[in-house]
Amino acid sequence: MPLDAELSLGEDSYSDLLREIAEYLSVYGNYHKVAEMLARFFGLQLSTRTLQDYVLTDAAVVNTYYAEKPAPQLATEAAVLVVQADGKGVPLIMEATAPPPVRLGKGQKRGHKKEAIVTAAYTIAAASRTPEDVLRSYYHLPATATPPDTDRPAAGPQNKHIWATLEGKDTALQRLAQHILTREGPHIRSGWPSATAAKPCRRASPATSRTMSKFWTSFTPTNTSGMSPMRC
Repeated sequence: MPLDAELSLGEDSYSDLLREIAEYLSVYGNYHKVAEMLARFFGLQLSTRTLQDYVLTDAAVVNTYYAEKPAPQLATEAAVLVVQADGKGVPLIMEATAPPPVRLGKGQKRGHKKEAIVTAAYTIAAASRTPEDVLRSYYHLPATATPPDTDRPAAGPQNKHIWATLEGKDTALQRLAQHILTREGPHIRSGWPSATAAKPCRRASPATSRTMSKFWTSFTPTNTSGMSPMRC
């Protein structure tokens, strides 16, 4: 109806703003708690099934959104491209098909987990340090009498992109490689994978490992850290 469109109401009579708030809270909390918060602050009674349907419906277009999202503006990028990847066990709620055993056998566990692969990519400005700075950071040595350079702002991540998936290492690393390709350019002077990226990369398929290794190799000539980039 014209009034519904003017008020940005969907077919369920709830506004896009309410739906966005509900989904944002659902990502960071459990559905029961989100339903309680919406009832307390908005006086709305949304079931947990409704919240699940919201998340599942809009999650279907997430891949398309990021695939069409343009690369960050060069003016907002820094010179060092950092790539991270790590795995985390996620507890799964399984349907009870049989009563749990009273005593577990060798190697059995009461819970079920599936590994989620989390990847991240961002650029950051190079922060030069003296040998003395490195020693102080490792061994907690007292600072020198020279005052720090307070005029130089602390370097922070630029355009950080984080992605998590339960579809396995190959899916995570292939998508990470595709994202990296959109951010390559002359403005990137060096690329560096974090230490956490080594384990998922080593366990990936040969095709994915070759793709990631090609990326690390492409930064070897301009790498200024004095170390060789990681190989899958």
